[in-house]
Amino acid sequence: MRSPVYRNLDKPFQILGFTPIELATLCFAFVLGGELAQFLGFDRAWALVFTLLVAATLHWFRRSMGELFGRRLLRFLQLPSELYPRLFITGRRR
Repeated sequence: MRSPVYRNLDKPFQILGFTPIELATLCFAFVLGGELAQFLGFDRAWALVFTLLVAATLHWFRRSMGELFGRRLLRFLQLPSELYPRLFITGRRR
């Protein structure tokens, strides 16, 4: 049972290191960057640069915050406001 196949079965499905939701986000960023570049009169190659920056940011977030950083971020943003002073990351204590 020490085969790498058995260890990787619990990992989420990924294509080129990105989950399908992240790939859809990158496709949306490419289309949005292309339209924005065309509107501003730049070459469409800048859309690729913009998409690569978004991909690098997604990769950095996943490496620093774990696989499910999006769900954790949404759960954190939905916390009641009275809990914010008690959180460790805010640095304030009552």
